[in-house]
Amino acid sequence: MNRWFHKIFLCLIQVALIVAGCDQQTALVPPKIQYGMETCADCKMIINDAHYAAALAWRTGPGSPAQISSFDDIGCLLSWRQHHPEVQVAATWVKDVNTAQWLDATSAIYLKSDQFSTPMGSGIVAGATDSDFSALPVHSPALNWSNLLKAGKLKAGSPAEAGREPMNH
Repeated sequence: MNRWFHKIFLCLIQVALIVAGCDQQTALVPPKIQYGMETCADCKMIINDAHYAAALAWRTGPGSPAQISSFDDIGCLLSWRQHHPEVQVAATWVKDVNTAQWLDATSAIYLKSDQFSTPMGSGIVAGATDSDFSALPVHSPALNWSNLLKAGKLKAGSPAEAGREPMNH
């Protein structure tokens, strides 16, 4: 009886581990962009500069697989989000303007200025902390993710519509 109980117990543990493993979602990670080859999901220009790139993981509904979209400019990411309100954003990343390392967009700090020559002219750059901007020639007020999203909703859908001409890639 003891062996039979032991075998059933081990079998139940294995089933529980399999079910728990199937129930967990794969952790979302930023994409590895192939600079000079991949195109921006919003403006369709080639993504060339790692210091201004952005990406997001999104789903069409609960339980659907995550899809990743990459952008050449944080402004393009904001524009894409405005034009796709039906999707569920699962994660958002931006590149640090100094190090070109991926940052979680929701915890990054942003500066917006016409003096920044970003790929599509949004003038938005990201950093991990306020001190990341100390060497930059612009000293405008820093924005958090929430404020950046609010500011983006006040603008037209694309840099050109907002009165800026996109820069050539």
